[in-house]
Amino acid sequence: MSTVARRNLPVILALFSGVLLGCAFPPVDLKWFAWVGLVPLLLTLERAPRPRVAFLYGYLAGLVFFVITLHPLVSVHAWSGWTAVTERQLAMRLTRQWWFMQGNWLAFSVWCAVLLVAVGAVGVRRSRDV
Repeated sequence: MSTVARRNLPVILALFSGVLLGCAFPPVDLKWFAWVGLVPLLLTLERAPRPRVAFLYGYLAGLVFFVITLHPLVSVHAWSGWTAVTERQLAMRLTRQWWFMQGNWLAFSVWCAVLLVAVGAVGVRRSRDV
């Protein structure tokens, strides 16, 4: 294995863990991925040289996971309310709602990624205590 591949392996494993966990939930819905999704992340966290690096790996996995699982949030932009509007007003409203929901989707994903960071911190602490 080359030096570059060896150096990037923890990042790849964290991304892979996020993808596996994300695919365990709808819209992909391969539930059995939940049983193996944390394994690459935990292997990466165990070998992290410092807690800050473990935090970043956990955050990266959580970000990928929540980007996948929270994507259905953006489908609500088609609601136009109860008022009668012209086509131009409707188009403008839908455009604003689309941008708003895209921003919410990314903001929620970034915020919720802290969950897997917490899992990583507990996992690293437990593995080093043993």
